[in-house]
Amino acid sequence: MQPTEVTYYDQLASTLALAGVDVSVSEMHGIVCGTICNCARTGREPDLLALLSSGSEAAPERLDTLRTPLEKLFQAALRELRERRPEFDLLLPGEDNGLSVRGAALAEWCQGFFLGLLHEQTLAIEALPGDAAEIARDMLAISELEQVVQDTRENEWNLAQIEEYVRMGVQLIFAELEDAADDARASRAMQH
Repeated sequence: MQPTEVTYYDQLASTLALAGVDVSVSEMHGIVCGTICNCARTGREPDLLALLSSGSEAAPERLDTLRTPLEKLFQAALRELRERRPEFDLLLPGEDNGLSVRGAALAEWCQGFFLGLLHEQTLAIEALPGDAAEIARDMLAISELEQVVQDTRENEWNLAQIEEYVRMGVQLIFAELEDAADDARASRAMQH
């Protein structure tokens, strides 16, 4: 990660802590990206603040501090996924953190992704089109990864490969859901 990204990550972590929400930055970004994929399929944009603060006892005025950063994060991720930008990246701790921290953050990212993707049970993994279902099942397994305990070059390489797989997988899931929704709309339009 570049220094500006680490600063952004740290700023979001501080905002989450001030809001009293017990969610990591990585999990929050996963939730945002999952809801974007859900929205591509359903056309309904969920209340991210309510989803993020589910189970939290934080006061509403504290939660309001999240509204603007959450909206910016949503819009940036949506733009990157819609435009199929190669710079779409997972919001994870920087490489200066150990493998165990980064591996746990990747698992949290995937957990958040499924929370957003399957929100309100409007979508099921088996209902995903094309290769998206297989990728989602792989990401589900990644969300359950045990901590990496040894900082070795091989483990570093493996984690980088898994991160890249998840990053590309999210882009593919979004593209397939958006394309399927576009096809369904076009089909309905032709019937009328």
